[in-house]
Amino acid sequence: MRNDSAVAVINEGATLDGAIPARGDIVSARNPGLDFVRGVLVLAMLAYHVGSFFIADRYLLSKVTGLALSFVSGSWVFLSGLLVSYAYERAFPEVRREVAVRFLVRGIKLLGVFVALNLCIVALALPPASSTKRDFTTLGAALLYGGGEESSFEILVGIAYVMILSPLLLWARSAGRLLSVMLVSAGIWYSIGGGVIPPNLWLVLCGLAGISGGYVLRTPAFTRLESDAGLRSAALACTVAVALAHYVLLGFYDFGRNDLHVYLLGVVSIVSAIYFSYPWMTAGTVMERGIRLIGRHSLACYIGQMAILWSLRLSASALQVSFGYWSGLALSLSVMIVMIVLLDRAMERSESLKRVYQLFLG
Repeated sequence: MRNDSAVAVINEGATLDGAIPARGDIVSARNPGLDFVRGVLVLAMLAYHVGSFFIADRYLLSKVTGLALSFVSGSWVFLSGLLVSYAYERAFPEVRREVAVRFLVRGIKLLGVFVALNLCIVALALPPASSTKRDFTTLGAALLYGGGEESSFEILVGIAYVMILSPLLLWARSAGRLLSVMLVSAGIWYSIGGGVIPPNLWLVLCGLAGISGGYVLRTPAFTRLESDAGLRSAALACTVAVALAHYVLLGFYDFGRNDLHVYLLGVVSIVSAIYFSYPWMTAGTVMERGIRLIGRHSLACYIGQMAILWSLRLSASALQVSFGYWSGLALSLSVMIVMIVLLDRAMERSESLKRVYQLFLG
């Protein structure tokens, strides 16, 4: 029999990518630090995509997207997995069916959004669909194996599979925790041995690493760390040092995205550093509130930023003007901020719009 505290966990808002909770919207129960992390990751993803659109120099592009911002894709799925165990692990035994259905529907919905978006790209002949072969065969391969340059929004597929697996892992409790750790460890050893992990499985492993991390956030030791300013500062310094070590391995040694042990080192350390840096943000400032707002609507921002960048590229071509990286980043960021502020205010005024948002992105 479920109780009110279990339902509160479900509704607390610490859901995947800032999605609106299924019932209620207990914003006060959100973890603002995690909203902040999501917001920063959205901004990093925008910087990543701007590079893909507006950096013509392939060497420079590889440094921006292949080195400096390579952590972004895995970080999104990692954070989604972390939120699963962080927000739902306590409530799952009491509201098992409700949570399981929610995750399964969420996963299937994300797969549908992925298919719909890629079909739209093909129909509109938008890049990279205009320069690569895209049909139902390649789309099916992207769903099962991973699409690479032959599909877009592939992060949605990784998150979807993590959502679909989550009820089983939560139901298994201790065995589920052990299974997550064992699968991630097996992937790491396989990559150390020179194996190439399929793209979708690579994303799922990032999500499973996040699920393992979410359990850590619930431990008394982590609670004590968060409440002690000195320990938080030490944790921030350690995570920044590990992140820098990860960049040294990527930049000066023969490591890349396929080296899961090095990649996860970067994902965990960078996400942790962002989280531990949040207490140093002045609460209530325009920047702090803006980043958290972006974090609450991160999935809409992820999809919306691509539409913005395609519009900028098409407009530049039509007007015969060119954008550099920084001008493209500034313009696309400005448009995205205006878009998300207007969306958030519109949803406050319209229950119908909120239900539509929930239907497709919630």
